[in-house]
Amino acid sequence: MSKAKDVVNFRIRVKTALVESFGNKCQLCGKEYPQSVFEFHHLNPAEKSFGLSNGSTTRAKAAYADEAKKCVMLCANCHRMVEHEDVDGSNLKCNFNEEVYYQTLDKLAQKHTQQLKEQQKEIRFKPDKEQLLQDLTELNGNFTAVGRKYGYTANAVVKWCKKFEMPYHSSDYKNKLR
Repeated sequence: MSKAKDVVNFRIRVKTALVESFGNKCQLCGKEYPQSVFEFHHLNPAEKSFGLSNGSTTRAKAAYADEAKKCVMLCANCHRMVEHEDVDGSNLKCNFNEEVYYQTLDKLAQKHTQQLKEQQKEIRFKPDKEQLLQDLTELNGNFTAVGRKYGYTANAVVKWCKKFEMPYHSSDYKNKLR
C-alpha cells in the first residue's frame, strides 16, 4: 500500500473515532448523520491549535485527542449557524470521551491490519515447479527477477527451489535456454 493511502486511511480512522467519542450525533440538534456531515467547533477559538477536520497535516493520535477536548461536534448546518451567531452556542460543553476515542482507534487499526493481511494473501501467487523452472531458465537464473515477478524476494525463490528439490544456485540455470 502506498504512503498516501496509508495517510488517508489513518485520517478516516481518526474521524470515525472522533465521531464515536462525541456520541455519533450533533450536540446542538441531537440528530445522527453520516460521519462526513460532522464538524468540530472550538469552544474558545483562541485555544485552537489546528482544525480537526482539516486534512492538510497528519498528527499523532494524542494530538487529535488533545484538540478534541477543546471542541463540540456539530452537524454542518448547526456549525454554520453557531459560527454566524444565528444560534447561541454559549451553552455548549465538550462531551468528548477520550476512552472511547482510543478504544475505537485501536479497534479500527486492528481491523485495518487484518484487511491488509487478507489483501496480501489474495495478491501473492507462488508458481508451481514447472512454472518456476521455466521462469528461472528464461531469466538466466536471475532469482531476483523471478522473485520480483511474483512479489517476493530472491531468498523466497531459493526456498521454493529447495522445496521443489530443484537446483538453487543461479549458475545452474545460466545459458540453459538455447
